[in-house]
Amino acid sequence: MQFLSKAGRAPGTALDSRSACPAHVVLDRGIGIDADAGDRLFEPFYRTETARGAATGLGIGLALCQRIVTALGGRISAMPRAGGGADVAFVLPIAGEDDDLR
Repeated sequence: MQFLSKAGRAPGTALDSRSACPAHVVLDRGIGIDADAGDRLFEPFYRTETARGAATGLGIGLALCQRIVTALGGRISAMPRAGGGADVAFVLPIAGEDDDLR
């Protein structure tokens, strides 16, 4: 993990298993994301104004995550977290017994 929380810990995770495709959520308390960044967060080399001034990095992490999740047939989203940081959630389909697992 590149960023640590304000308390110096790596982000936490949560699993929402209420649906057929459970959502995996990364619960981050880092510098956060700008509310107006929207889908630009997933563009390669895009960095928010906040990140440019407060953190190092190339802006490829979320773009890479999106490509992996999409290639696996899933979805990913990110939003500012109440109290600071960000919530990044992704959903992957669950392989069934009849699915072709390549």
